[in-house]
Amino acid sequence: MLLALFALVVLGGLGACAWWLLFRGSAQATPTGIESGVRTGAAVHDNVPDPGQVRMESLQLAPSTSTPLGLPIEVELELLRANPPEGGAGATPFGSAATARLKGSVFSGIGAPVAAEVRFEHGPNQGRVLQCDPTGRFGATNLYPGLAVVTVRADGIPGSERVVRLRQKTETELNIGYGKLTEVTGEVLTRDGLPLADAIVSFDGQEAKSDEKGLFHFDGVATGQVLVLVRKPGYASVQEQLTIPFGKKIEKGQIKYVLEKGGRLILSIPGPASGEVEALCIITQDGSLGTQHSYPWFLVNPVHLWPGGGSKTVEDLPAGSFTLRVFQPGAVGNPAQKSARLDVGGEAQVELGLTPAPTVHGIVRLNGQPVHKAEVTLEASDRVAATLTAFGAPNEFFLESEVLCDAPPAVQRTLTDPSGLYVLSSWENVGKERYLVARYDNGRQMATKLLRGGEEVVDLDLKPSATGDGLLRIALSERERALPVRILVNGEPRPLAQLPAGQDLKVDELNRGVWKLSLRYNGAILAAGKEVEIGEETALRFDLPQ
Repeated sequence: MLLALFALVVLGGLGACAWWLLFRGSAQATPTGIESGVRTGAAVHDNVPDPGQVRMESLQLAPSTSTPLGLPIEVELELLRANPPEGGAGATPFGSAATARLKGSVFSGIGAPVAAEVRFEHGPNQGRVLQCDPTGRFGATNLYPGLAVVTVRADGIPGSERVVRLRQKTETELNIGYGKLTEVTGEVLTRDGLPLADAIVSFDGQEAKSDEKGLFHFDGVATGQVLVLVRKPGYASVQEQLTIPFGKKIEKGQIKYVLEKGGRLILSIPGPASGEVEALCIITQDGSLGTQHSYPWFLVNPVHLWPGGGSKTVEDLPAGSFTLRVFQPGAVGNPAQKSARLDVGGEAQVELGLTPAPTVHGIVRLNGQPVHKAEVTLEASDRVAATLTAFGAPNEFFLESEVLCDAPPAVQRTLTDPSGLYVLSSWENVGKERYLVARYDNGRQMATKLLRGGEEVVDLDLKPSATGDGLLRIALSERERALPVRILVNGEPRPLAQLPAGQDLKVDELNRGVWKLSLRYNGAILAAGKEVEIGEETALRFDLPQ
């Protein structure tokens, strides 16, 4: 009996060992949670391995040369100096004034990161889009300074509309969470204190209409400093940056907006019709330098006018004094600016003048043939200084008084006609160093020249774009497993990726030039602001710590 019992114990032990060996072998072939999480673009919480899988991996005897699984390698690149264009040696680098920084994060109602889209709607950097990575982070380090309106959009969140203040060589943070939304009730009134119905209220990007009692309501608004816009035809619009507290209900009576009757400006440019070349008029409200106004001028500017094409009426403006500046490719305002004044609900007519000006013009060609509708841009090497000169402002605080559109003396754009011809105002009085850039076929074909003053006829021959064709290849010490990779380029996160074992890490679509490289792994700093010259392909090697 004892002998039989002993035999059963031995056989059971052998079976258990066999099962363990089989289980161990299958565990080695099974990807862990972190690998599959990164591969599918999961959130940052996926970077915490499942405890069961950690236990399973702990049974393996990894070789001393293997890399611990689940530890991301972090790459950060910041452009210091782009390679100059043709004839650009010794010049102020293109985009050198874009030194403002923005970073932030977006989280959902349950605290999960949101891969939201952050879009610059108005102001400097208009049209630029930043994408949050799966950890909810976004950022950029090469932005032009000034007030900007940005929107935040993604499925599953209410979204937001915020004003951000960008300053040169300064970092601004914008963090938005939708975990505890605030219920908001407010009122819209007339100047006489009467309720105003049917006013459109935009509150952090959400819209509602005021009822017959002048009340508007939002079920849930994210906390922070939100942008509020109140509009109604016949009345001057109102804007405010309002701080929404966390977890507090805003009751009726706490927020009131008073709308006054709006005035109108009737603008015209007398003279012969200018064909396909329109003029732009920028209206600024007079006041103390750096003082923010309660009217959303970014919804009006720039006003598009056709010389000799009749008048253009700008409705629902606030009372006050204004300065008007008109610009047209190949012409300048004459006089450079005009003044106007409106009373509440008043009207004023303003005739704007243009006079021919020194131009830069030429033909854009591709393979020797003229190109129709190529975009041609003439941009000052220092856009900030050129903008301040154009508006007669003494310092950068002016950029914080309005959400401004691009001033043509700083950057002007036009399209080539059927013969490939472009015409732009020279604007040498604002800055002699200017970059002339032609783009075609969504930027796949490009030509760039630096102007130093005195140029009149400049033909441009398009070539395959050299912008963004630089490649950085990072060779890493041998490892047996894939690595999660996080990459920031000029502060902007790229999608999370996974680097297979035995492959080099490649960062492509980089401008050629000098970059600052930071490289981190498992708490170790492999490169701390290392200057790297990146060309068509630049290779570096780093050993990962064990």
